[in-house]
Amino acid sequence: MKKALQALLLILAPLLATELGFRLYAHQFENCSSHLKDAELKNLNQTFVHHPHPGIQFHFCRGLKARLLGSEITSNSEGFRGADWSIKKDRPLIVGLGDSVLMGWGVADQKDFLHQAVNGINSKNKLDLQVMNLSMAGYAANHLYHLFREKIVKLKPTLVVMTYVGNDWESENAKNRQKRFSSISYALNYFVLNFQKITGEIPSTEHLEWRTHQWPESMPEDLIEVYNAISEMAEEHNIPIILVMDSRYESPLARHEAIEGLAKDLSFKVLNLFKEMRTLDFVPPTVAVTIPDDHNQNYLIPDDGHPNLAWHEEVARRLTPIILEVLNP
Repeated sequence: MKKALQALLLILAPLLATELGFRLYAHQFENCSSHLKDAELKNLNQTFVHHPHPGIQFHFCRGLKARLLGSEITSNSEGFRGADWSIKKDRPLIVGLGDSVLMGWGVADQKDFLHQAVNGINSKNKLDLQVMNLSMAGYAANHLYHLFREKIVKLKPTLVVMTYVGNDWESENAKNRQKRFSSISYALNYFVLNFQKITGEIPSTEHLEWRTHQWPESMPEDLIEVYNAISEMAEEHNIPIILVMDSRYESPLARHEAIEGLAKDLSFKVLNLFKEMRTLDFVPPTVAVTIPDDHNQNYLIPDDGHPNLAWHEEVARRLTPIILEVLNP
């Protein structure tokens, strides 16, 4: 028996040492690479690392300080945009929840429409509102669900401002990740994932990390299911929600008007920017940024398609009275 235990230890010891080494080495991926410092970026692919929660999937590397399309972009110690948060419980907290639009793709830190609206309210109305923006480029409905469940219900904010974009119905990124090997072992993940690269199951150019990224089977994938689940959590914890609907295009799966109706049935306040800022009846995503109308010429970043600073300023102006209405019913 003693010899068997010794033999087992001889086998396990190098395996455990290898695993420990991989875990210690993998920790460096939490922080941004030095080559990103003050870099001029056209996209954010190099800035993402995996979030510890498999449903949230990813966030920024920590300590990002670069420029995206000419505008400053930084990340905090929690892997989201901007400086570290110092949230005080005795002050009202507004949380942003969305994708690249609310994150402020292409505009400087704190120039997204939520920060602009709240900063304007604080200045003009002598309030002391706090903002925590949990938005991230690439997030879809499934990510919002997990963020709400894992983080927002614990924060118990005064208000959540959530965005709807026509591509929120599903996350292609999430579907792709289901094809990848995932285990509790960083070392095993490393060897198997790199073997998948060699065999072509994973693109050879793709950056991989070694932590476990198992995709939860019980996740609501349909946007309607997600909104219903978020509504139930919000009602249970008495958290009002404002839904800001993107002005650029509509989903082929559902018109903005239908989603607006659903959101209002769930007691969300709704700002339908497509209805308020567009003159066209319908804009499919395939041609959204190519239509040479006043909206695109005035409000989109050229050759990119994301909303520009003027758009964020206009949305902040339209959002402000709705925030005030929720705060002072």
